[in-house]
Amino acid sequence: MTEKIKAEFEQWYVENAFDYPNNPIGSRDCGLQRKAYYAAIAQERIESQKRKAELQERVNELEEAMDKIVQWSKAYPLSVFPEPDFKKAAQALKDYGMTLDTISAANMRHVLNGVIEIAGSCVHPDNAKE
Repeated sequence: MTEKIKAEFEQWYVENAFDYPNNPIGSRDCGLQRKAYYAAIAQERIESQKRKAELQERVNELEEAMDKIVQWSKAYPLSVFPEPDFKKAAQALKDYGMTLDTISAANMRHVLNGVIEIAGSCVHPDNAKE
């Protein structure tokens, strides 16, 4: 945007500042026009800083959500919860009329619902906990 403002000012300046016989007001108003140019740039900087602050706040929210997901991923270390013998687990479940696939699917749904709750509240705040 600054480049556009600068180009517009420079174009105005070329057309008006040096044509005193045909445009005496333009020649006198050059200082005023330059002040308007600087004011426009200052306003653009203010808006840019505001947008930067908004974006930084958003980045912080997203990083916080990612940190929660990472913490959750570390909640079940192999040192505490070693990998099971899947063949034995499948047989034990089969003896009771269940399959390892249904247990795995239920666990994955639980995990993904938790991730969706954490990330979804940040990505789409209006759709959290649907």
